[in-house]
Amino acid sequence: MSTLSHLNAGARGADRLVRDDRDRFRLLQCVTRALGKRVLAYCIMDTHLHVVAEGRTDELVAALRLALRGYARTFNARHASEGPLLRRPVQPIPVPRGVELARAIHYVHKNPLDTHPLWSRARSPTSGAVPGPSSASRA
Repeated sequence: MSTLSHLNAGARGADRLVRDDRDRFRLLQCVTRALGKRVLAYCIMDTHLHVVAEGRTDELVAALRLALRGYARTFNARHASEGPLLRRPVQPIPVPRGVELARAIHYVHKNPLDTHPLWSRARSPTSGAVPGPSSASRA
């Protein structure tokens, strides 16, 4: 059965998940390759990542975990770092349909604006939504 999940993952300690736009685009590429059209909204912050996606929770978590493992390898090689990048495994939070889904997506999109108030919604380089109908929007 298809469910909705708010997935999050964060960098270890005071480390950053991304250091520049090249990292952001690489991470976004890894996430979209892994989750594809199942992504409803995302937000890439310097220290953590949020993804709202539709699908079986265990499959979403496994796909995102694999994507983050690949991203960590390229991040560590690029920045001459070593060891784990994430503070803990991907954390899924179940999201009910309807108003709660809207709240989760709003939270994900608002996160970078709260942290970087000078960014506009239209120009935020770190968050987005996948337009178009899905079974989530028909609930």
